[in-house]
Amino acid sequence: MRIGFYGDSFSAEKISFPPYMYKTYISLLEQEYNTKISVKSKGGCSHWDIIINQFLPNINNLPDVCIFTWPDQFRLFHRSLRHIRLKEALDFSKEDWKTFKIDYDFGLRNKIWTAAEMFYRHLFDPEKNLLEYKSSLYYFDNEILDKIKNTKFIHMWSMRKEHDWKNSLVFDTPLLTLAENYTPGYHEDEKNVLAPNHLPGKDLNIYVFEKIKELIEK
Repeated sequence: MRIGFYGDSFSAEKISFPPYMYKTYISLLEQEYNTKISVKSKGGCSHWDIIINQFLPNINNLPDVCIFTWPDQFRLFHRSLRHIRLKEALDFSKEDWKTFKIDYDFGLRNKIWTAAEMFYRHLFDPEKNLLEYKSSLYYFDNEILDKIKNTKFIHMWSMRKEHDWKNSLVFDTPLLTLAENYTPGYHEDEKNVLAPNHLPGKDLNIYVFEKIKELIEK
């Protein structure tokens, strides 16, 4: 069985990294089904990135199970630059971009970030943006996913639920809620935003793994 992930940072890391030596929920799935899981997810991306960059280019060669982690409505779409989010954009002119998050190449794309800051300050309308977000998920659900046969779709929410999926399996509890309510079992430093997929701790990853396994086997 082939399994693929499409989403944001809540599903971007397949293998844990030090000091978090437990297995991620994705690694546990890979082990459980003895398969090589493909991860198209990109940290910081918008829902448009999931649809346009991650899913549609592979629509003719989908895995048996497609698992999505959907972000919130506040991210802008760019075909190659991720992480354009409301808070970072509004803080753009305040930050020292020569040293801030160099690994994401933020400081080298000033024109894009300046445009994003101006958009969020002067043009962004949360109500209209939420309607666009929900409408695009509705279209993706009813006009694209609904026409694909022989593939199982599982949806998870990174921050909050925004759509009732048709003909799909859903894990409704937002992953951020699970992470924020998590009580470390043995190491206090597990509760850290740097944990793989923002899900700290062995127990939490096992919990998410088991929930997805239940949906796969339904």
